[in-house]
Amino acid sequence: LTALCQVNLEDKTYQQALSVCREALQVDPKSAENKTNVGLALYYTDSEAKALQQLKTAADKNPQSDYSQIQYALILQGKKDFLGALNYFKR
Repeated sequence: LTALCQVNLEDKTYQQALSVCREALQVDPKSAENKTNVGLALYYTDSEAKALQQLKTAADKNPQSDYSQIQYALILQGKKDFLGALNYFKR
């Protein structure tokens, strides 16, 4: 399911991605990748506040996950929060 979630994100089928990513998170709720993917899907389905919260939580609770750190940093960078992004790029 995680791979299917990522395919949907890459294909920009974000509503489908959100559904599959949530399902993947239910199967493996400890996965930093699944938590991050749900955040990305939320972000691209115009649920920005929920997305930022999800991505921050994924990054903060999984400091060992480069994927979580980088994805959150990239979103912050896109929002022109360069100092916030730098903090997550450095982790």
